[in-house]
Amino acid sequence: MTVVNVRGSLITELDNILDTVFKYEVQLALDDKYPIQGVERRVERISGVTGVEGWTGVQIQRIKADGTEGVPFTIIGLPPNTEFIEANVISGRWLKEGDRGVVVLTSSLLDDMPDVRTGDIINTKINDRERELQVVGIVQWNFDKVAYADFDYISRIKGEPGMISSVRVSTEKKDGLSQTEMAEILEDQLKSSGIGVSYTITKNTITQANVSQFDFLISFLLIMASLAALIGGLGLAGMMSLNVMERTREIGVIRSIGGSHGMIAGIVLTEGLLIGLFSWALALPFSIPMSLIFNSMLGDMIVDKPLIFIFSEIGLFGWLVIVIVVSVIASILPAYRAMSISIRETLAYE
Repeated sequence: MTVVNVRGSLITELDNILDTVFKYEVQLALDDKYPIQGVERRVERISGVTGVEGWTGVQIQRIKADGTEGVPFTIIGLPPNTEFIEANVISGRWLKEGDRGVVVLTSSLLDDMPDVRTGDIINTKINDRERELQVVGIVQWNFDKVAYADFDYISRIKGEPGMISSVRVSTEKKDGLSQTEMAEILEDQLKSSGIGVSYTITKNTITQANVSQFDFLISFLLIMASLAALIGGLGLAGMMSLNVMERTREIGVIRSIGGSHGMIAGIVLTEGLLIGLFSWALALPFSIPMSLIFNSMLGDMIVDKPLIFIFSEIGLFGWLVIVIVVSVIASILPAYRAMSISIRETLAYE
């Protein structure tokens, strides 16, 4: 139950982050540079599209004070008044119209620049030319190590004014299947207009890709839960076998007064099932604090805060089914042993 709760919390948190930070459903990487207005006009005419923005990007390298080069990263050029990013600014400010020579860094990028603060000037190399950029803000984002700057500024320093290399599109339908279908439509329509598309990415794909990064941990926890169920089943089988042995005389009395094989087997199976159901009921309240602990640990790793607690009914009833199956299987052999006891054996039992 804890594992399923944690996975539900993880998916919900990622969905909330993407819904808040990235307000688009489809991203298209173009195979070349194309005029922003021409691409946006073509995309806007496609049915089901509610918004479109052309972006560009350039890879830069920071030059440290001692002259050495830092880890390269990408600056994304986008409209400062973009509708596709709702930035959680934790220091400084977001971009403004007309910003030149300024950038906004993501919090994850600061892992490679622990000495950089809002207001600092950083020396960079862009297209083999050194430039000074001022850090005007820092936004909370723990995934991609990128920076943001004004689209016009970035496209100009690249020597490609007004040219874009990628497109973000928002759509009417938000479900995963509709996103995939729209990505295919957009790619086909742009290619028919002479605009090549290298690849497409949907928001649903991004969510699944991020979740898959933690699938190993989830799988490990599921294996541990399965081992716990196996060990519990073996323990229950041993306990029920001992119980049948200690109640040999009682079983003999039931047989002597006309008790059938089915009745005796039913008694053993019912007892095993009740023990399993009791363990399920006992595990239920303990799964909640355990889920909160794991949510806190994973949340600190991903978003620097505990994950949103989600209580999954799938985990609740799924574990119930597992407990019932394990309890019945663990009680079958003891029940068969009880049915096999004859009245003569009970009289000879000491």
